[in-house]
Amino acid sequence: MPLADMTHSTDAQNSDSHNCPELDLVSTMMLTVMDSVSDGIFVLKPASKGEFLITAANRTLAGFMQRGLNGKLLSDVLAPEEYRRIQAVLRMVGRQCQSRCFKTEVTIAGHQHQIRLRLEPQCSNGKSQAYVGIVKVMTQTVKMQQENRDLRNRFAASFEHAPYGVSFLQPCHKPVMVNRALARTLNRPVQSLKEQSFESLIHPDDREMFKQALRKVFTGERTYDGIEIRLLCGDGGFVWVAMSLSLTHYGRDDMRYVIMQTLDITSRKENEAELMRLATQDHLTGANNRLVFDRKLRDAISNAQRYNRKGAVLFVDMDHFKQVNDTFGHKVGDAVLKATVNVVSGILRQTDTFARIGGDEFAAILEETDEAKAEIKAQEVREAIAGLKVPVKDQWLDVRASIGVQVFDGADADLTADDIITEADQAMYRQKFASKERAAV
Repeated sequence: MPLADMTHSTDAQNSDSHNCPELDLVSTMMLTVMDSVSDGIFVLKPASKGEFLITAANRTLAGFMQRGLNGKLLSDVLAPEEYRRIQAVLRMVGRQCQSRCFKTEVTIAGHQHQIRLRLEPQCSNGKSQAYVGIVKVMTQTVKMQQENRDLRNRFAASFEHAPYGVSFLQPCHKPVMVNRALARTLNRPVQSLKEQSFESLIHPDDREMFKQALRKVFTGERTYDGIEIRLLCGDGGFVWVAMSLSLTHYGRDDMRYVIMQTLDITSRKENEAELMRLATQDHLTGANNRLVFDRKLRDAISNAQRYNRKGAVLFVDMDHFKQVNDTFGHKVGDAVLKATVNVVSGILRQTDTFARIGGDEFAAILEETDEAKAEIKAQEVREAIAGLKVPVKDQWLDVRASIGVQVFDGADADLTADDIITEADQAMYRQKFASKERAAV
């Protein structure tokens, strides 16, 4: 069967295919073969007024011509002078029913290309019914070659000297390309980065998130722009980066790669952490501040009301603290406050909240604690503070504190944080004035 009869562009073909399923299969296989070769292939059939109709063209030729060709007249595809040259050869080949191979020039997008064209006539009864053309590009213009070189050089320069990290990840998650910025950020040689799966460079706490994100990008579900993740450095530390992930295809095999871009945001994350610390910690002692205490107390009250639990607040006031400042100076007073935070923090549970809420005033929130346990904990705190010895020149300063306790539970729906603080404060003053060896309740 002639190749020209195996296209999908003619009415006869479409008609025959309904009666001959094998023809559809052969045609499909032939077109697949045409698309798999590196040379341009096309099929022409004579049309009216001496024209020639392109009934089939493979992807290589369509890419070279930078346009779709099927169903086009040859005169619409070529410049007039180029068409006349090829038309003359077609007529000669048709008359002689013999193939012809020759060189000619065609103009594509304003650039001239030299091609080698082979025309094979498809003859029947001594008459050409169609023509098969095979095109091989012989040359490119110097301008296009230079443009391609410039493009490659610009890409290489942009890739290597980009201020942010760039890498191309294969489906196996190994980088096929890594730029210098990423190597500098991770303090690792470029070659070592290309020899291992990038997952091994992700902080263990972020690794699963990275794997899930990479899977979604490779499957085309989505892209990511600026997810924050930690990467492990060659010196054993880690850096925070804002990572962007997107999918690309490259090469004749349409290989999939994920373009990964990383921007070092470690300084920003450290600044955020410092701002958070300043917003939530007492600058002198490192304990929680009043803002954190109020929020935690509201949460504790809410939990007590929701789950019918009990809790308590310890209100701690340092005895004779003004006298300490006046007599020994504020540095000694600061040392007393710091020592108090250290010793009390060691007694309380991790689930408890301890905060400095005033100059020499502290408070602790004990969740899921009844009255008896709160009294015991208050006594432990008082004894621990009384056991402090703060050095002052050649002597030791004894430290004392008064502690008030206020218990709360979920029975009172109108209970507020201010009510609890007020009651605990008053209990502390009763204990201070009574000078008893226990916490007042």
